[in-house]
Amino acid sequence: MTPADQKPTPNSTQVPARQSPANLPAAPASVELPSGRTLSVSSSPGGDHIEVRAAGGQLEIRISLTPEGPVLSLSGAKLEINSSDSVNLNCRDLNINTTGSLNLASQGSLALSATGNITAKALGNTDIDAQVVNLNCGPRTDYNDEALPKFVLPEQPVPPQDSHGGCSHAH
Repeated sequence: MTPADQKPTPNSTQVPARQSPANLPAAPASVELPSGRTLSVSSSPGGDHIEVRAAGGQLEIRISLTPEGPVLSLSGAKLEINSSDSVNLNCRDLNINTTGSLNLASQGSLALSATGNITAKALGNTDIDAQVVNLNCGPRTDYNDEALPKFVLPEQPVPPQDSHGGCSHAH
């Protein structure tokens, strides 16, 4: 017996493995969940969409399968990601904006690196508190020190010395 020959049980729904666009429903298909949330599936020229909305209608989760690739949108009071191993974010640009504080904490080391500039700007104080603060002390292998501007102090004129051993007053 093939899966297509099996009859659905009362708690399952058969979904064809693939439907052509002509067979897709014109209106979004939706199911109300026991929590009051609504799960809906829809299709548009921009892609296919799976949404979960709160009982009040606010969008909580949307997965859009677009021609450019999947887009995941989450909205809620809190977002938590827990991993016993690594979490990696790989993208062209990463923007983090908060209306409150931004805290980075590590039980190990924290490394910042950039192939361009690093700019820090604060409207308040900038505090660096460490046992030792080192500047320009890392390995210079990635730098072209010859291309850096040279800072040379201008020569100071040496005052002329007279025959009295440098004293200008009369003896």
